[in-house]
Amino acid sequence: MHHAATQTREIADRKRTQAELRRLEADYRAFFENNPLPGWVIDTQSQKFLAVNEAAIRHYGYSRAEFLTLTLSDIEQPVDAGFSVASLPRRRHLQKNGASIEVEIVSHPAIGPPPREFVLVNDVTESSERLNLALLASRTGIWTLNAASGTLLWDALAREIFGFPGNGSAAGFDDLLAAVHPPDRELVSRSILEASPNRPDVAIEYRVVWPDTTLHHLYMRGQAFFDDAGKLARVVAVSRDITDQRRLEEQFGHSQKMEAVGRLASGIAHDFNNLLTVILGYTTVVHAKLDTSDPLRRMIAEARHAGEQAALLTGQLLAFSRRQAIQKEALDINDRVRGLADMLQRLLGENIELRVALDESLFPVIADAGQVNQVLMNLVVNAQDAMPNGGRLSIETSAIQRDSGDVGLHGVRPAGRYAMLAVTDTGSGMSAETQRHIFEPFFTTKDSSKGTGLGLATVYGIVQQHGGWIDVASEPGHGSSFKIYLPAARAAPAGSPTAITQPAAARRTGTILLVEDQAAIRMLLEDVLSEVGHHVLAAPDGRGALEIARESRNAVDLLITDVVMPEMSGPDLASQIMPLRPSMIVLYMSGYLDHALLQRGAIGQGTAFLQKPFLPESLLSKIDELLSARR
Repeated sequence: MHHAATQTREIADRKRTQAELRRLEADYRAFFENNPLPGWVIDTQSQKFLAVNEAAIRHYGYSRAEFLTLTLSDIEQPVDAGFSVASLPRRRHLQKNGASIEVEIVSHPAIGPPPREFVLVNDVTESSERLNLALLASRTGIWTLNAASGTLLWDALAREIFGFPGNGSAAGFDDLLAAVHPPDRELVSRSILEASPNRPDVAIEYRVVWPDTTLHHLYMRGQAFFDDAGKLARVVAVSRDITDQRRLEEQFGHSQKMEAVGRLASGIAHDFNNLLTVILGYTTVVHAKLDTSDPLRRMIAEARHAGEQAALLTGQLLAFSRRQAIQKEALDINDRVRGLADMLQRLLGENIELRVALDESLFPVIADAGQVNQVLMNLVVNAQDAMPNGGRLSIETSAIQRDSGDVGLHGVRPAGRYAMLAVTDTGSGMSAETQRHIFEPFFTTKDSSKGTGLGLATVYGIVQQHGGWIDVASEPGHGSSFKIYLPAARAAPAGSPTAITQPAAARRTGTILLVEDQAAIRMLLEDVLSEVGHHVLAAPDGRGALEIARESRNAVDLLITDVVMPEMSGPDLASQIMPLRPSMIVLYMSGYLDHALLQRGAIGQGTAFLQKPFLPESLLSKIDELLSARR
């Protein structure tokens, strides 16, 4: 009886279990059939579809009967085929009409046999398209690598970024590597193929060579996926063209280097100008005291001439560093070109044809006439050296209106109205690498006997000092074109240091407070001034000058001070002395003009100024002019 009762309970339990399984199967089938997401059951070994729901039929466009004749690989993009869901949860599928969709897949084992898997599919194409629009806006392309087959799937922008034509056949990893700049190929290959499950992220910067041979910088960031055995299965990556960014960084670095070189050049020029002031001063004094028959007179004259040549070199350094005193006025560039045309033709000789084309609507500019002439002369001489066997030199002007600004290789190019001066030759031309360095002081491709390497550096400095910029276009064997852009005049020029004038008819004398931190210059100027009758009160610095101004009972007619001195600048000294000596005149002198002093207006319109090095007669003439104007 006990055994029969046990069997009865087991039969009842079995029936309840079977009923529960039938109910669960019905619930499972209802969940499967009515699920809004496409779903199917596949044979995990053959990858054949065993069942599909209505959502899959609607979404993919196949009938149920058609689905049951297919395998999973029939609806997958080739680059994604063969990967398990675990190793590749996001992939691309093909609908019956050939449309490609991007999907995310979840799966779990289903009740068999045979071994089977239940799969649900979420179409993320729309969100992927939004992502693609964002990538398009940022110039970022997407590509996917099937590591097993070496096949690649590119989007249109990725093909463009790598330099492949839209209808090209580049579809493999070898095609990608072929586009990479040879020195970077090992880096790209190693970074991708040596990724590991512990380090699946890939982030590198490399270069590609387009069919037109231009070099482009790309930044790639990707994710490597691995199969169940830990073997590389797939790489999904984005590549962004950062060529413009790298170009801007290079241009910024170049401008920083030029600024640093300019500071160094101005410092060297300042020190040399102080030395040359002493050399030129004493050679001039000694030369004047020697009898015309004295053989030493000729030697001293040669020494002074050498000093004057050295002064021209330091002047070019100061022009490059934009710390040279200039006298700006309203100018017509066309007039400057017309005035120099005949001389330029004689300079060029008979084997170089000079052509001049001037825009009569050219805007006037505010500029230093002498420096504009120097820019034109330097460019013409540079062009002449590039045409040793003759050629053609063209000078043209044009009125330019720029509605927006940008950055060029040699500096910022703001929006506005400009007068453009172009000098174009048919000479030997320059490589891109040479063009990067042509405005650096002492850089030259010529023989050492043909120049110092300061000609174009001087042009650069003058143009920068006038608020303009330079564009250069050149190719080896195809000549060069230099285009100078100077801002159009808006109003009368802002104040600039006063230029040296001609000597006065009669010598004026007075009491002069001389402030110079360089002892040799101070002694020279004391000798020169005392010899012509001036009463000189000398001080080595601003503090000493203030002490003299407070204690001296003599009226001080003129303060002569260096601009750049330790502890206290010349303008700062003048501002402290003027309340004590309100009728005193101020004359500044310097080997260069400090930008900070110029920016805060310490040296401006009506300011008397002498650029070192200067000759004694220039100093005495300037003093005569100032004292005469006072009386």
